[in-house]
Amino acid sequence: MAKRLIIPPNCYWIIVWNNFMILVFVFYMLIIALFISYSFKLSTEQINTLLIFDVMFLIDRLIDMFIGYEEDGRLEKKIGKVLKRNFE
Repeated sequence: MAKRLIIPPNCYWIIVWNNFMILVFVFYMLIIALFISYSFKLSTEQINTLLIFDVMFLIDRLIDMFIGYEEDGRLEKKIGKVLKRNFE
């Protein structure tokens, strides 16, 4: 069961997800710059908007923890090894 959690590093959907997250983070940088340029004190609505970006970042980091790696030309599927390597 745990071996099914490992995502191959060259998986099409992981590549699409990473490209999407790059766009999200660029948008985040623009939004936070706009928010701060108007006032140093953020409103509740602005904080909630930024919280959405924080949750998306957390989800991205959790997904990245399960991306496998190749060792000796084959995908490592042992979850313990993958998590240990991704934590390093």
